[in-house]
Amino acid sequence: MPEGRPPVMKVRPFSKIVESPLSRAVLPCSGSLDGETFVLRIGQGVHRIATVGIGSDQRGEFAKIHPSRIDLDGGFVLEIEQEFPDDPTFERLPGCEIKIVRRPDQPTVDRAVLAQGFEPSAVNVLVPPEAVLFFSFHAEGQLTAWGGTPDFPHRTPTTTH
Repeated sequence: MPEGRPPVMKVRPFSKIVESPLSRAVLPCSGSLDGETFVLRIGQGVHRIATVGIGSDQRGEFAKIHPSRIDLDGGFVLEIEQEFPDDPTFERLPGCEIKIVRRPDQPTVDRAVLAQGFEPSAVNVLVPPEAVLFFSFHAEGQLTAWGGTPDFPHRTPTTTH
């Protein structure tokens, strides 16, 4: 791949039920193709992801997408990233992870810093985002893993974009 170009990743249509181990709530999730768009449905939320092409092979249809970040309501972010397999039995080709994360709001971070005895304006704090829901795809686009945090059904954005 030429330098400076974003990677192209395959994602295929899927339909799964993500279950919360704590509340026993279920959230229907799916990915589908609609023309030149990959449509991710999470509960009532519909998120349209731009593609760089649609293709088909012996495994069926797939969309080609680039890494991206889409800001959603309520501090949620839909992130699409390249993912490399941890398992050495898999080929080392990168796959794709689509996840919804929530970044803590500044007042929450400030309270945590104050609780540690520091003045928020006197320190730099890096807080990683919390993955609320994720979908991992193998290099050929098949969904290989999915899941969510225990309280995801109550913390997942439902705004249609």
